[in-house]
Amino acid sequence: MKKKVVIIIVGPSGAGKSTFIDAMDLPDYVYVTSQPMVHELNRRGSPVNHDTIFELSQEWYIKDLFWQVRLIRKALKNKDFLIVDGSRRLPEVRKLEELFQTIIIAIVSPPEARFKRLKKRAKIFLNIADEFARLECDEQTTMDIKALVEMADFVIQNDVSSKASLQSLQEEGRLLGFLLKTFV
Repeated sequence: MKKKVVIIIVGPSGAGKSTFIDAMDLPDYVYVTSQPMVHELNRRGSPVNHDTIFELSQEWYIKDLFWQVRLIRKALKNKDFLIVDGSRRLPEVRKLEELFQTIIIAIVSPPEARFKRLKKRAKIFLNIADEFARLECDEQTTMDIKALVEMADFVIQNDVSSKASLQSLQEEGRLLGFLLKTFV
């Protein structure tokens, strides 16, 4: 039996992961790691912002280090491949590598460019400057971003402050999406 493929898009917040995935134009094949938490927060009637999503994810990871893997397996059930948006935990990615054929694509961007981009979506953050400082700390330690970038099969440098870089990122996403559509 052919092993299913999981394409894992990794990188720090604001690097361009979602922009890249949107350009692939394969919405039925995308698993967004924050989505289960957004659904749960809405169910609870809680506010949805970066802090509440982060707190809920920590609560779930304490109960089950691989809860996302279980949901990814379920999402992949009737598909040959799945694009995972937002995986940031090294043990989780290693578990996915054990279970599936994986391709890891890292999107990286300078902190200043990411900060500028995150300011545009500041509605999910309570205080953007404090939040960015916390993200930088969390992603370098707790969330294993550096190790995941080093593990990546492909690394895309995205200086999101440049329009040409954004267009290049989108073009690379469209190209990968086109290639993947030949397998659908």
